[in-house]
Amino acid sequence: MALCDGDLVDEAAVTFAEALEEYEELGSVWLLSDTLVLQAIASFVTGNWDDPAPGLEAGLLLGQQQGTRILVNQSRACQAVIAAISRYNCTRAIRF
Repeated sequence: MALCDGDLVDEAAVTFAEALEEYEELGSVWLLSDTLVLQAIASFVTGNWDDPAPGLEAGLLLGQQQGTRILVNQSRACQAVIAAISRYNCTRAIRF
């Protein structure tokens, strides 16, 4: 999360992917929902608008099952922007 906050989004994406691999190896789900959402948001802010949708939805569903709601509003905001982009067929990446 700190990497994203420091605009090191590419490094954050690698770190999130590594974390997901470790969770799988260890059978851990404690931070899985947050990591899925944050990885999706990292894709979103770099303009990869098709990539984050499954991660956002999976993270939200898992978070709901676990009672983790901290990233719900941010996730829903990303989903709304993705839907608007899809509706208007925007093809140019916007860097936030």
